[in-house]
Amino acid sequence: MVKKDKVKQFINHLFLEYNMELTFHPVALKDLKKQRNQLPLILELITRRAKQGALLKPDGLAEPLNSPLHNCAKIKHKSSGIRIIYQPINESVIQMKIIAIGPRDKMEAYKRAEDRV
Repeated sequence: MVKKDKVKQFINHLFLEYNMELTFHPVALKDLKKQRNQLPLILELITRRAKQGALLKPDGLAEPLNSPLHNCAKIKHKSSGIRIIYQPINESVIQMKIIAIGPRDKMEAYKRAEDRV
C-alpha cells in the first residue's frame, strides 16, 4: 500500500505543473497492469494530453465521445494499438479520471468504459 501511495504522489507531483490530478477507476488500474510493458508510453500519452488541454472542447482540446460516454474523451496511439478513455473533471484542479485502457480493435476500450461509467 505504501508503494502505491508513493507512486501516486510522484505521478500527481508531475501533473501539478499543468494544474492537473490523475486518478484511476479501480478497475482501470487492472487494465494498466495488463499493459505494464506499455506503461512509459501510456504515461507519456496522458502527460501530452495534460499539456495540450485535457478538458472537453471548447475549454480544452478533447473531443467528447458519443453517448453514453458523452462526458468522456479518448487518447489513442495508432502504432501501439492503445486507447485510453478518460473523464475530465473541471474543478480547482482539473482531474483526469482514467476509466479504461485497452486495445483499439473491436471497440473493447469503449465497452469497458461504458460498463464503468
